[in-house]
Amino acid sequence: AMVPSAVGKHPAKTETVVYLDAVVGDWPANLGGRQRRVLDELLEARKQGVEPISLQRLRRHSGAGADTIRRLLGRKLIRTETRQVVLADPADGSEPDEFELNDDQHKAAEAIIGRLGAGFAPLLLHGVTGSGKTEVYIRAIRSAIADGGQVILLAPEIALATQTLQRLARRLPRVVVLHSGLTDAQRAFAFQQIRDGHAAVVIGPRSAIFAPTPKLVLIIVDEEHEGSYKQDNAPRYHGRDVAVKRAQAAGIPIVLGSATPSLE
Repeated sequence: AMVPSAVGKHPAKTETVVYLDAVVGDWPANLGGRQRRVLDELLEARKQGVEPISLQRLRRHSGAGADTIRRLLGRKLIRTETRQVVLADPADGSEPDEFELNDDQHKAAEAIIGRLGAGFAPLLLHGVTGSGKTEVYIRAIRSAIADGGQVILLAPEIALATQTLQRLARRLPRVVVLHSGLTDAQRAFAFQQIRDGHAAVVIGPRSAIFAPTPKLVLIIVDEEHEGSYKQDNAPRYHGRDVAVKRAQAAGIPIVLGSATPSLE
């Protein structure tokens, strides 16, 4: 299915987050060891600018149980809130680049980046397997999402489990990878994150081209010559051709990557 049947049936995922609600000078002198560790964790989170933190993470890091949290709430030293779960943004914790682009890769990346925001443009990235097309994709995607845009990267279904795609996902922020192994609930959560603009990068097979990205600024079709982009059963469509039409309708560039480009 192009749109998961579970979408709309599952409520938005929520989590409990915790705030420090008292300055250090107001902490009671008779705090127990676990209670103090909880407050220390929250104080450190505030100093690092990452407050609030999830209750699950707080309990894991501090070793506190539910009773410790209840006591701190009762003493009005902390407060909790329920909020919708969104994809984490590991922008500062994502894996670094392993090497610099060579001249050809740099020119290719700059050519793509130069087309961002300049209307529809079909771009061919021609390179044999192992020539570094993935590195070009990463640089282009980073530039595309820097101002809040979204990118769809289509890949053949069989490629989604490869180390190359997994490594790419670890080097970009707020990535959703769509594949056939997702449960209905996981797929519904992924589409909700995409629809609300929390997901910056959508990676998936041909059906990912229908992802509801409200801020789409770039589409990439990796190995565009692959026959797996063609769906033979109803509704029949070719993922690459739909991608081109969607880019044209949205007025955005599309990159077709291939070692053996299609003739059509």
